[in-house]
Amino acid sequence: MSGARAKVGVLAPDGNSPKETPRARRLAFSTIDLVQGVVAWLANAGRTVPREYRTYTTSDLLKAHRVAQALRDGDEILDVGCGNAHLLRELALFRSFHRRVGLDLTVPQHLAVPDVELGAYNGQTLPFPDCSYDAVIFGYVLHYLTREHAVRLLSEACRVARRQMILLEDSLPHFSGLYRLRNRLERVKSGILYAGSAGQRYHPARNEQMFLTLREWVALLEALPPVASVRIESLDTISVLIHHTMFDVSLR
Repeated sequence: MSGARAKVGVLAPDGNSPKETPRARRLAFSTIDLVQGVVAWLANAGRTVPREYRTYTTSDLLKAHRVAQALRDGDEILDVGCGNAHLLRELALFRSFHRRVGLDLTVPQHLAVPDVELGAYNGQTLPFPDCSYDAVIFGYVLHYLTREHAVRLLSEACRVARRQMILLEDSLPHFSGLYRLRNRLERVKSGILYAGSAGQRYHPARNEQMFLTLREWVALLEALPPVASVRIESLDTISVLIHHTMFDVSLR
């Protein structure tokens, strides 16, 4: 065969077959993909199987994975201020726990999570004997309280935890003016929400005294006698906003 060779991946014109272009391939793929999606949606229109995926968000799952990495299989864990218990549910996707317990000021009667024990408490003391759990978790709870109230709950957590506490908090090395405004709006918004649902058992802070910087959180935690060390892990790369932070607190 003489002359220039046909380039690999390009159809040589033979007078009958049109030359294919990348643009044509992309258009064909997009069209087929769109039609296939519509057909699949129509085929599932009458679906009656529960759609569990709707109860999860990517960011929450990624945060739960980070928390689970700090825990151990077989742990007994307590989530204080558990809300709808979504964190306890998500943690079980990544670890095999012996026991999961959630506490909040109120627990909706319809709320039921498989293999999770839920209960109400008075917001001041944890109704368990000393060393009842391997780990106690506070997920975005303490910054809504007064400093005195937060320290009281942290001391209670130190009492009932055998090994560690884990805190998920809104914290940064430094809060800018915009972030201080954001923290104030968050406090006011949550005060309206929780005052209506928790009644007399909820006593919110009058200011942003517990929206602490990283250094302030470490100082507060290390002042608790049972605390041995505090590890900080920023969750900004797996969250929409940069303030999400995990504090892994080891106890003596």
